Amino acid sequence: MAKAETYDIAVIGGGPGGYVAALRAAQLGAKVCLVEEKELGGTCLNVGCIPTKTLYKAAHLLKEIRGAAAFGVVAEKTAVDAAKLMAYKNGVVRQLVQGVAHLLKKSNVAVMAGKAAFVDKNTLRIGGAGGDKQVSAQKIIIAAGSANAVPKIAGIDGANVIDSTQALSLAKIPASLAVIGGGVIGCEFATIFSALGANVTVIEMLPHLVAGVDADCQAYLAKAMQDQGIDLRLACRVETIGGAAGKKKVSYTAGGVAGEVTAETVLVAIGRKPNSGGLALEAAGVATNKGWVKVNKFMETSVAGIYAIGDITGEQLFAHAAYEEALTAAEGAMGKRREVNYRAVPKAIFTIPEIGSVGLTEAEARQQGYDVLAAKFPLQGNGKALIDGEAGGFVKVVAEKKYHEILGIHIVGPHATELTGEAALAINTEARLEDVVDTIHAHPTVAEAIKEAALLALGRQLHC
Repeated sequence: MAKAETYDIAVIGGGPGGYVAALRAAQLGAKVCLVEEKELGGTCLNVGCIPTKTLYKAAHLLKEIRGAAAFGVVAEKTAVDAAKLMAYKNGVVRQLVQGVAHLLKKSNVAVMAGKAAFVDKNTLRIGGAGGDKQVSAQKIIIAAGSANAVPKIAGIDGANVIDSTQALSLAKIPASLAVIGGGVIGCEFATIFSALGANVTVIEMLPHLVAGVDADCQAYLAKAMQDQGIDLRLACRVETIGGAAGKKKVSYTAGGVAGEVTAETVLVAIGRKPNSGGLALEAAGVATNKGWVKVNKFMETSVAGIYAIGDITGEQLFAHAAYEEALTAAEGAMGKRREVNYRAVPKAIFTIPEIGSVGLTEAEARQQGYDVLAAKFPLQGNGKALIDGEAGGFVKVVAEKKYHEILGIHIVGPHATELTGEAALAINTEARLEDVVDTIHAHPTVAEAIKEAALLALGRQLHC
């Protein structure tokens, strides 16, 4: 094997965390290499955030067209051309992936194709089509990401049983779809495919949807999904998947009672698992917990000079969290210590309706001992939501009573994911209810509802 190439920083993985870490380290003057086994952009750009939200756009557009009559707009013969939709999705993905490659090239980051594995804490072996080679680096950042988790269910490897990656490349919209898992991924796909014309059933082991989200948001989403015709089977444990291609049967138990769902296609969306296998982390002495790499608040692993960011840590499985962790790790590796404020990481959930959430839920705030002040402003009192025909949601603020510091903001409704920007800023700057109230919000916008919720919490409501 040839002598190892030497770098200041080596990054394992070219997803959102990995490529941002590489770019930031290069900005700070480091000689950087980035190793990617598959495609630049990782799960998010190729088979996650971006393609999923492209389908979401189509689904939401269909929903608007079907409701156009209320605005006096006559739209007839709406249909979905799955091939064109997938081609558009592929075009968006391709453009963004090419953009990442261009940025890395302009920043003089050496991109290497292959599978990285530790030889020791400063050396990586890279296996690729051209054979193995080694790179040596003073600091290494692990950004290997995650993959779809596969539960141990009999029949899960049968025909017409797919995961979220395969769902993004379907040649046609299935007539019926059974979704195993009512988390973020499962609910996003459920509402998307329902809007695209599928008859959807969601089977979830917990008694509620989207764990980790405020209870009021969970309840509202469940009702909204049922109103869309989605069949929810909550508190159900899937036992087996059977049947032939085109007519799958998902058998489950609920409180000891057996039940089943029949569908053309079954989508398994129960969560993610770390891509730590094959990294030979033990060769470097990196500590893990069930495959997830353990890190501190500075994204440092158990080994000095080795950092881990993004999904591989299991901290926050969002691309935007990986971006922030990437900056923290890259700057830390270059001597600029900083940490991530996880309380200010937004949850952007692209269901129909959208959910945007930042900070503590009401239940979490009470569990942590806060004297809680909470208020929920209904979007029925918001002019822009009424104009959009989406006035069923709400904005909820959670604050502490003594100083009125905002602990959490939770939004269900139009543009909820976009509005997490203001919510995250409020949490990150430790803003008080009064700070939001004293900020002039444009009219008519859905963003005004954040101010109205703060006014409501202070007992000064004007439009409620």
